[in-house]
Amino acid sequence: MTSKTGDLRAQADALIAANTRALRGAFDLDRPAPRQWWNLPAKVKRLDEIRKEGALRLPGEDNAVDALRHGQGARQAALEVGTGWARLGGVVGEIARGAQHGVNYAASGVGVPTNERPRNLREILASAEMDLHNNEVGFRAAAEGRPVDLRDLQTAPRGRSR
Repeated sequence: MTSKTGDLRAQADALIAANTRALRGAFDLDRPAPRQWWNLPAKVKRLDEIRKEGALRLPGEDNAVDALRHGQGARQAALEVGTGWARLGGVVGEIARGAQHGVNYAASGVGVPTNERPRNLREILASAEMDLHNNEVGFRAAAEGRPVDLRDLQTAPRGRSR
């Protein structure tokens, strides 16, 4: 092998190594399974675990405790599974919860007993808006590498006093 071929080979090896490091960083290939972008089941499982842990530690709805749970849970989820997946999980969760409240509201109108107080659409949307706002506070905290700032949390749905 000539010296020129050896130099080209060394340059090619260096480029491959540099690009491999860049790809590994972009796709979190060196992190545990939940951070791997393709491992959706692990991400969904971890998001659900974070949600359940938060509900046990900080029970409450549409109040300061609920706000704190959403902010801290979103921060933890963003750090563990990535902000995009955490945000998607939060939105899907609010849609599912809103649908369940809608079913409860409809059932209460025909006398079907439900476990929760019936809520009208305005209450459902105001509660979801509050939760999504507090999730964003948590995502920002994760991105900036700091704890959730309690002053940024919305502690009551819009239209209700704090």
